Amino acid sequence: MTVPRTTKGGTRGKVFSVVARLRIKDAECLLANRRNNGAIYLAGYAVECQLKYAYCQRKDSVYLPGNLEVHDWDRLVNEAGLRKDIKAQAKMEAFIPPS
Repeated sequence: MTVPRTTKGGTRGKVFSVVARLRIKDAECLLANRRNNGAIYLAGYAVECQLKYAYCQRKDSVYLPGNLEVHDWDRLVNEAGLRKDIKAQAKMEAFIPPS
């Protein structure tokens, strides 16, 4: 008999906060050395980790559920309940000076 595989998760939310800070420091180092692609990649990973941490904080959960150990920002934003907060922010175009 085949036992269905379930995703347990179990990564502590606090781990994501620590990892996000470390990856931003790595991204800053790469950026300072003009390694832009690597810097962008690691900064994106830091955002993902911060979204996972935000979910744990907002849901008062010690662990991130296994079904959220994904690389899907839209899903993480929605699950963390951040969509409304993000939409309330001023658009980035408002901060770009005219040419």
